[in-house]
Amino acid sequence: MKERVILYKLAVIPVVFTIFLSLAMLFDRSFEEISQELPVSCLITESEAEPVFAEIVIPEPTEPEDNTVEITLNFMGDCTLGTYCGEFTERRFNETAERVQPEYFFEGVRTVLEEGTFNITNCEGVFTDNPLEEIYKDYTPAFWFKSPAKNARVFSVNGIDVVGIANNHIGDYGEEGIRDTKAALDENVIRWSDSTKPVVLEKDGIKIMLFCVALWDDIVPDELCWQIEEYSETTDLQIVFFHGGTENIHQPDGFKIDYCHRFADAGADLVVGSHPHVLQPLENYNGVNIVYSLGNFVYGGHTAPENRTIVFQQKFSFEDGELTESSEEIYPCYIYTGEMNEYQPVLIDDETDRQAVLDFMYGETDSPF
Repeated sequence: MKERVILYKLAVIPVVFTIFLSLAMLFDRSFEEISQELPVSCLITESEAEPVFAEIVIPEPTEPEDNTVEITLNFMGDCTLGTYCGEFTERRFNETAERVQPEYFFEGVRTVLEEGTFNITNCEGVFTDNPLEEIYKDYTPAFWFKSPAKNARVFSVNGIDVVGIANNHIGDYGEEGIRDTKAALDENVIRWSDSTKPVVLEKDGIKIMLFCVALWDDIVPDELCWQIEEYSETTDLQIVFFHGGTENIHQPDGFKIDYCHRFADAGADLVVGSHPHVLQPLENYNGVNIVYSLGNFVYGGHTAPENRTIVFQQKFSFEDGELTESSEEIYPCYIYTGEMNEYQPVLIDDETDRQAVLDFMYGETDSPF
């Protein structure tokens, strides 16, 4: 930064003599008498009476910063902060949550979450303190996931900003369970989105429309495409976070590929999926990133889920309100590192394991192992 130096004349010597003149007048003594008592070092000749200066550094006025904004979105997969039918079996999620601090569950990815402008995940289960009955399910195997309402704080204390609740387990305990879950999230200041309620996020004037939807039929894609087109008039980014597809396969269903392409064609800037409980690869379709499945994350629904997952991060840069750049980063993770699920994903530091996940996510291999 350039600096200007302004030199201010300090009239030190004249001030000294003014003081002595005043003393002379006060005590009725002549200037000559007073000056004779001054030390020699204080007496200067006319030629020596050069001005005395001090340097004061004043910074140049800073130029106004350009109007740039960077948005960093972190996405994680299925988070089931509960257990089968709400049981408290030893070493299952609900029992573990009674023994550890809520920060424990996301500690292994803390550094990545701290980079996020917004951290987003899927909340797959019910928070309730009421003795609710499981709904009937006409298929097998069937699962119901439930947790005390206080466990919703696991999201808030770990910096999770938004959760999607458009999934196949939010209704495990009927309408009352849905209401209780929303109330627990609200109590912990966690924003939630389902197929009927998109969420608007905002930073420095940049508005992001987040659609969290379940993909089970043709109705949702049609309606969502219309909404994406409509909200593109008033928001800067349109993000789709969907839940759907066949479970436990590493390649996306054909219908899911088609739906995601339609979302991108309608104007979505990013499409991210969950539900299969395993990873599925990234596709860049006409400049739009599509992650077909994030797999599980903090997952209380299984003691030994497939042990690979990711945090998917995408950055969007804006200048004067216009999107100028977008880039992604994939952070491979283990879901657990012990003999069984400990509900604490951690970043992979083994380079071979890490690269295997990246190769899979970028379509170079058929498996993340």
